[in-house]
Amino acid sequence: MGYHNGEDPELDYGNEGPRREPLTKQLNISNSYVPTWGCSEAFRESYQNCNRVILISATHPKTQDLLGFIRFEYDQNGLSVDGLKMVNFSATLEYQMLGIGTTTKAKNSNQAGQHGEGLKLSALVFRRNNYNFCIESGEQSWNFIFEKGELTCKIHEMRDKNLTVLRDIEKGKPRTFIFRPWEDVCVTVGA
Repeated sequence: MGYHNGEDPELDYGNEGPRREPLTKQLNISNSYVPTWGCSEAFRESYQNCNRVILISATHPKTQDLLGFIRFEYDQNGLSVDGLKMVNFSATLEYQMLGIGTTTKAKNSNQAGQHGEGLKLSALVFRRNNYNFCIESGEQSWNFIFEKGELTCKIHEMRDKNLTVLRDIEKGKPRTFIFRPWEDVCVTVGA
């Protein structure tokens, strides 16, 4: 998961092996950007980064294997439990995807999100509306926050012990509604 385009080598999050200290990426997006957007627009931008067929769950048309899911749970008082989760199986987000204009969909006219800004704008709007916004991918947790009025992403390595236990539990099992941080992408809003 390297970032090799002449940028600051301190930002290369893939060449030195596992890093335990957090990495911070200033996204240069002001809190006042897209001021008329609300949570509906933010959800749309997050959702179009998932498989577009996911409503509750998505399965492969031929094999019926589960491809991902969207889950929202609430308690007896109607309050969110663990937020809204959107999970794509067998997917990953790399560090360079935090840059505006960086996307794997740029040359695919069949997909929405060809400009590389949707996920970042989704994070901006949800955070502006006081919802937490977190992405887990590649055994990393990306937490979006505001620092000095600008959207910032703090990236932390996930704890090895927790991953080892989950890997042991999931080894050899067919996919269910369980997120696997080492091979999936999970976007969580509001937890």
